[in-house]
Amino acid sequence: MAEKAGYILKTLGYDARMVELAKIAGYLHDIGNLVNRDDHSQSGAVMAFLILDHLKFPPEEIGMIVSVIGDHDEGTGVPVSPLAAALILADKSDVRWNRVRNQDKSTFDIHDRVNYSVTKEDRFFR
Repeated sequence: MAEKAGYILKTLGYDARMVELAKIAGYLHDIGNLVNRDDHSQSGAVMAFLILDHLKFPPEEIGMIVSVIGDHDEGTGVPVSPLAAALILADKSDVRWNRVRNQDKSTFDIHDRVNYSVTKEDRFFR
């Protein structure tokens, strides 16, 4: 997923640092699932802030990454920047049949239904 986000910005001509920030945001974007799937983008943004601050990232870059993580969820998020748009596109295109763990189709959530519907691997980003 991180590579996809970076690929999108690189293809659009963004500089190497912005591509790297997209990859960092991609790696960290679902860290909030450690707490709970519900509102994971907001808890993930707080967790990412603490990690990036501890690693002494510049405040401007922390702000960009944290806002992207906080805005990537389909229920509450909006693409507030090109970085956010790249992450959202990469995240929503990260679907694979083998991600479905639940075998009871009657209890599928939206993620299970989308992943289950994939019949062929997407090679666009490879």
